[in-house]
Amino acid sequence: MTEEKKTLGELLSDLRIEKIASDAIRNRDLSKEEAWNKTPAQLRDEHFFFGDIGRGFRRLFDAADTGDWYYPLYSEAECAEDESRRNVNMVWFPSDAPEADERPFILLVPGGGFVNVWNLTEGWPVAAQFNSEGYHVFIPGVSHGKTAGDVPDISVCQPETGRCRVCVRRECTGGYGRR
Repeated sequence: MTEEKKTLGELLSDLRIEKIASDAIRNRDLSKEEAWNKTPAQLRDEHFFFGDIGRGFRRLFDAADTGDWYYPLYSEAECAEDESRRNVNMVWFPSDAPEADERPFILLVPGGGFVNVWNLTEGWPVAAQFNSEGYHVFIPGVSHGKTAGDVPDISVCQPETGRCRVCVRRECTGGYGRR
């Protein structure tokens, strides 16, 4: 419950989630907004934020603590060719429920057509809810400021082995095994 007592700025400055902190509300510098100094409870009570933001952060930190949660979808060489590729990733929210390994996973794509995505309210807390219901969740991260039509071809498949792989432009890269 410590997440409820910290400000949004403190939560997003946690080094465990440094790679995706800017995805809280994509294309907005929250450090320059009043919300930066508010706790999740204050945001819920005083603003238009809905859902359990603190719960979303707890699951995000739990996932980060596993060390097996953040997957860039492009190699370093591909990122060198196009700097916008550095922000294309997949974040895994593993469920603690044993039955989650036997179920299909959920690919959660928070709104905004990849141009204005609110993971803070539409992503992380929703993933936490699905986790509590016994599902593993993946959230794609595509942060490039372009239109939805410019988003790379990302697909996720689950082969017969029950293992998940992330495929970009129909070429599979990186694998995810069961926990």
